[in-house]
Amino acid sequence: MRPGTILHERSGNMQEIIGIMLAAGRGTRFDPTGQRNKLLAPLPDGRAVLRASCANLLPWVDRLVVVTGEHGAPLRAALADLPLEWVESDRVDLGMGASLKAGVGATDPAAGWLFALGDMPYITPGTLCKMRDALRAGVRLARPAHGGQPGHPVACASALREALLQLPDEAGVAALARRDPALMSSVAVDDAGCVRDVDLPGDLG
Repeated sequence: MRPGTILHERSGNMQEIIGIMLAAGRGTRFDPTGQRNKLLAPLPDGRAVLRASCANLLPWVDRLVVVTGEHGAPLRAALADLPLEWVESDRVDLGMGASLKAGVGATDPAAGWLFALGDMPYITPGTLCKMRDALRAGVRLARPAHGGQPGHPVACASALREALLQLPDEAGVAALARRDPALMSSVAVDDAGCVRDVDLPGDLG
């Protein structure tokens, strides 16, 4: 699959929100040998990490696009039954910004995006609902916060598309807020899952 192959015209849905699931990381801390892909590692309920992350987000977006690197075929095969779209980029090893730009460049939602991480399967529906509603209410940039820590997913309005595409390859969405602090809104949530990722095998439990 080549970058940009899922580019669509804007839909008639002026509230359209697209989820961008970043799933290109190699997870070297999870398994330094590279033999185990942490996104396919099973959670206690039997679901793979990425499957749980995608299934959690799907009800809250109109479309869900998963961004992978050149070795994303096992992920696509494992999640073939889910209604996902896929973008593969050969630039993802350059940093999160490169992955983010691959997803943004292939989409053009009317309302905006929810940017999520494939290794964060513990986010609750309440948090996802709040972030979706923030976009629909007209927020430009927002992220949930739990216990003073910024979390995910990050909500970003479509008006910031060009700014996103100009991000450095190594920078995430937070770089926009560092440039203009007034852009970012914080949404308080009672959800430790929004700041909890799967970094090491012990995080699966």
